[in-house]
Amino acid sequence: MGDDGMRQDLKRAFGDLTEPPDPGMRHRVMNAVRAGAESGPRHQWALALATAVITVALVGGFLLTRLPLGGSGAPSGPGPAATPSPTPTTATATPSPTPSPTPESTFACTSDQQSGGGTATANVTAVRVGQQGAFDRFVIEFDGPVPSYQVSTQSSATFTEDASGRTLVLDGKDGVLITLHGANDQGYRGPTDFKTGYRQLREARRTGSFEAVVHWGLGTSGPACVKVSTLTGPDRLVIDLMAPPG
Repeated sequence: MGDDGMRQDLKRAFGDLTEPPDPGMRHRVMNAVRAGAESGPRHQWALALATAVITVALVGGFLLTRLPLGGSGAPSGPGPAATPSPTPTTATATPSPTPSPTPESTFACTSDQQSGGGTATANVTAVRVGQQGAFDRFVIEFDGPVPSYQVSTQSSATFTEDASGRTLVLDGKDGVLITLHGANDQGYRGPTDFKTGYRQLREARRTGSFEAVVHWGLGTSGPACVKVSTLTGPDRLVIDLMAPPG
């Protein structure tokens, strides 16, 4: 093949390439071909080889600019945004409130005979009865510390009135006798007989008052579970009555 024929074939090969990655490369190759043709027949073989290598490089570069990276053939690009997993909600358990103890669970019976108080004399300022939940209450209030006292239960509601010796029968089947030493109730103007109609405490009555010794009798509906206590602010003697357990 002559030089003119080779040059024509190269021109057609370059003409068939479209959108080369580097337009300047085509001109440089064409100039090299022309220079090789003018140098003589001895360079034609090397010129043809160089032309083939350059052509492969151009075609390969063109194809690399058109193929996606990654080898899978799929178009590259940002994938769908990952949806964050919902954070689990931790339920905090609320503890149930502890029920307040009932009077029955906190009520402790004292012995059948209970004594206490101080040695000083105090004036009786008030006497009252009431109900506190499951038990009945009898209270004597003083203007000073609670004086000496004795509280004892008995199997009947019958009492003896001081001074006169008269028998007093109170409402109820059983009773409680309260004796105060050093108590002055001469200035007390409140009731001295309470007919309550309560479940346990049926009646409370003063059965004697002489020379700072005061007696009160309590008639109960049956054998009583008695709790004796003293409180301050103001000072008072408290007798709580409840039916015995069982």
